[in-house]
Amino acid sequence: MHRALQIPEVLQNILSLFRVRGSTIHANRGLDNKTLAALSRTCRTFQNPALDVLWADLAYIDPLVLCLPEDLYLTEDRSLQGSGHNLKVLVMRRPLTPTDWSIYQRYAARVRTLGTVVPYSERQRNIEAKFMLALSFPSTTGVLFPRLREILWSDRRPETSMAFLRTLLSPQLTKLHLDWCGPFPHDRSVWDIHDMSLLSSIGKLCPSLTDFLLRIPNDSREHASLALSHLLPSLTNLNSVSCQIIDASTLLYLAGLHSLRYISFALTQQFPDLCLCEGFDALEELVVEAETLQLALSLLLKLHFSPKTVQFSLWESPEASCIQDIFVNLPSHCATHVLQTISLQDIPALGWDPDLATTVTFETVKPILPFHHLTTLTMDVVCNFDITDDQFEEMASAWPKLSTLELNTHHGWGNESQLTFNGFLSFLRKCPHLKIIAIALNAHHAQFIRTGTDTKPRVPGSGAVHHNLTSLNVLDSVIQYTAILPIADWLSAITPNLEHIHAWQGNCMGVPVEADYMSHWSEVETMYKAFVGIALSNKVIDFLQSYVLRRPLASKDWTIYRRYAARVRSLRNSISAESESSLRLSLDADIFLALAFSPTTGVLFPRLRRIHWNSELLELVPFLRTLLGPSLLTLHFDPTLTWGTVWSLPEFSMLSSLGELCPSLQDFSLARLHHECGPGALSQMLCTMFKLECLATAEDINATALAHLANLPLLRKLSLAVCPSLVSPSLQLPNRGGFKQLADLAIASDTLQLVTNLLASMHISPSKIGVRSQTSPDPLVLRSFFVTLSSHCAISALRDIDVCDEMKRAVPPNSVVVIATFRPLLKFHQLQILRIDVACAVNITDEQLGEMASAWPDLLELHINDHHGWTATSKITFSGPLSLLQKCGRLLNLFIALNTDLLQFSIDHAHLPGHGIANQNMTMLDVLDSAISPSAITPIAEWLSAVLPKLARILAWDGAFMMRARGPEEIACYGKESRSNTERLSEYDSTRKRCPGSWRKGKLAINNPLLEMATSECLKSFGPPSSFSSELVK
Repeated sequence: MHRALQIPEVLQNILSLFRVRGSTIHANRGLDNKTLAALSRTCRTFQNPALDVLWADLAYIDPLVLCLPEDLYLTEDRSLQGSGHNLKVLVMRRPLTPTDWSIYQRYAARVRTLGTVVPYSERQRNIEAKFMLALSFPSTTGVLFPRLREILWSDRRPETSMAFLRTLLSPQLTKLHLDWCGPFPHDRSVWDIHDMSLLSSIGKLCPSLTDFLLRIPNDSREHASLALSHLLPSLTNLNSVSCQIIDASTLLYLAGLHSLRYISFALTQQFPDLCLCEGFDALEELVVEAETLQLALSLLLKLHFSPKTVQFSLWESPEASCIQDIFVNLPSHCATHVLQTISLQDIPALGWDPDLATTVTFETVKPILPFHHLTTLTMDVVCNFDITDDQFEEMASAWPKLSTLELNTHHGWGNESQLTFNGFLSFLRKCPHLKIIAIALNAHHAQFIRTGTDTKPRVPGSGAVHHNLTSLNVLDSVIQYTAILPIADWLSAITPNLEHIHAWQGNCMGVPVEADYMSHWSEVETMYKAFVGIALSNKVIDFLQSYVLRRPLASKDWTIYRRYAARVRSLRNSISAESESSLRLSLDADIFLALAFSPTTGVLFPRLRRIHWNSELLELVPFLRTLLGPSLLTLHFDPTLTWGTVWSLPEFSMLSSLGELCPSLQDFSLARLHHECGPGALSQMLCTMFKLECLATAEDINATALAHLANLPLLRKLSLAVCPSLVSPSLQLPNRGGFKQLADLAIASDTLQLVTNLLASMHISPSKIGVRSQTSPDPLVLRSFFVTLSSHCAISALRDIDVCDEMKRAVPPNSVVVIATFRPLLKFHQLQILRIDVACAVNITDEQLGEMASAWPDLLELHINDHHGWTATSKITFSGPLSLLQKCGRLLNLFIALNTDLLQFSIDHAHLPGHGIANQNMTMLDVLDSAISPSAITPIAEWLSAVLPKLARILAWDGAFMMRARGPEEIACYGKESRSNTERLSEYDSTRKRCPGSWRKGKLAINNPLLEMATSECLKSFGPPSSFSSELVK
């Protein structure tokens, strides 16, 4: 161990990095807690410091209870009445023993911050009231939590809260927040006098208290007021006080408290008339809740102090004249050189009428212009607003340090704003620190129209750019469709760093009825982001182009480069050696090599989340290394390598360290590379990735990497290549096969037998499985794969099966797929998509197709040999698809060969084809290598138009390998002629839909003259194929 780690202060500083700072307790600290727990078990030197940090901040006391013996408690699921919440509750099973108290005290002694959020939290185990009461009577009189400094208490059960809270209080406590206002209607709303008794004694129990907050139900304020009148005067070190009600004597005491920095209280009509001309010497923030603004004004007139923040929250809406009165008196009672924040808000009034409200004008806010150090101004009242460009610019001149300006965020301005974008621009120029603004703007497109005869491009704002503004809320601004584009262009040029553009989101604005203004502003935000992206990419390209032509990179250039690189979140590189794009001509490999050697050691792209890398140039690999960092979540590495490009060991080493460089990587895909390393290099890299959710690799991996992937808890999608060395007796997968969350599995292999052997070692529950084989499988091997699939995959989970080979050859003789091949799949009753495409003939009858349909009622797509065809006359007549359509009503796409024998079609014109059955969902039919004669075109077209009225396409002989299965004579007979006939069939089917028949008895369904003429011409010009029988020709 390094000697520095033996110094307690050094070790404490290192471990404290895992501790959540601040007053807010975070419950989700799983990773940090695991790290600290592991450190505490490393050695004795780490044990106590690590445990101190591990137990320092608790969001609730359940971790303390869970450390007790398991026979003391049990966990029950309970439903909270009236809320619909299901809670896990710890219930006590036996009394506490001295041994239990010893364990409890051991860990309680390390706690520094404690919070409670019961009994309505679904995120952790809640503790039963009786259990809490038992923990309130320890076996010792000493302090149970000697190091406790902060309590954030929200337990709203009076029968247990006060008793247990008493065990937490100690002289070392500095912060106590008691929030007893429950969010649910069934909360107990009244606290009795004895429940409040503890408040009076907190001052003696916690003399060091500096931060105190109390929120109680309204019905209990009378009891609390009396208790607070005894509590607060006994606390001499208070820095922050927040209470809903404070009596007059207590307020006088707090006014004379020199340590007080923050105070928040409620002011009612019953509050007596006080003289507070002196006091609050060190007060920095005053927050007052008042029934009316006149009450707040009466308090202000009694004060002379120098706060940084003044905030008034009103229960009744004020008029504009009252607002002006309080603003007139504010400069004379608050130091103008100190005040930085002014907030005036009332309770939002739903359904208020702007025609009846008073109007806030520039004269209303003019009295507060002397506050030249103002940084935040927030007003939200039931009033209209009317401010012009010149007045808005005068406000900006008075407040140059302004960072937040929000004028009526919830209510809006109530009428069409007179504030144009020119006034907004003047305001931005004079307020360079502005970050957040909420104002209504006049968005008429006329203000963006160019005037004069100058034909040069005009830059919005004459090149002015405001880099700090990140949030813009235009409230209830009216906007027309014609203004969307110019406003988006204007904002992208002036304020390029906006994160959000909000509009019409106030609770009291109502719904814009004259036009869909909210939708228009949403389009402005969408176009704004597009324009900003284009402008940013243009700047980067121009910057790099200049260095290609002139000089090497200098320190100033790196500053500019880092400034824009720090904003990039997604990057795509698709440069190839043969690319003729302007980007390729401007940025040769030397530029990327120069950018790969940054003068700083920090991460150049700290916000980069996604990389799509398609470049084949090996010279760019060092530049790619500069993009990798701990923030990267997605990396798609698919270089289109030309023949002869080989990755050497130094270049491949970058990928070997990918897991360490990008520990947060979730989505990784890697194409097959030509390199000098074996499969072990990639496998070693994969073993360093622990957060993968999606993985796609065409490179071979070894058994160790596969076992590691099986143990990943988040892996949902996996695509890998299987080599013979992977499927070996030495393969050791976890119990039951691992891959617990895997939903999508894709496997590429030389043979289907290798995939079968791999699946035999797994027990998985994917919804989709896809297999690609380089060689064509024998039907027995295909059936063996399906048998393995049915025994090693969850029957209820699998929805999509895709099996195909890459063979480009004729179908071997006696290689026929029959119903017995498919029968193992009939167990998957939830199957929705089945794709089988192998170099085999297919022999399935109508009854067997019906058997498949009965097994898969949810079938959406059925593809059987899309590319190879069935290579023989199909035994499936049009009765087979009819049965399939009846049992699979959701079927969308069907790819099977059909027997088009003319004799199967009924001559009885009194009945509809298909006996009235019609499928309204199916849109595509591919009859593969089905043979069709000219005489069958008309009845088939009639059948299809009646049974499949929504059919969009009819394909045939479209597979890449169908012609390889036929001899020259068959190709001439079946292939060319049948393809031509099917094209005509598709045209006739379209004509049939445009001009439907009447289906009257004794009348042919094709009462369309165009169709009859086309059919007759087809019969005249088409000779019968030699394979058709003479009966069929007749």
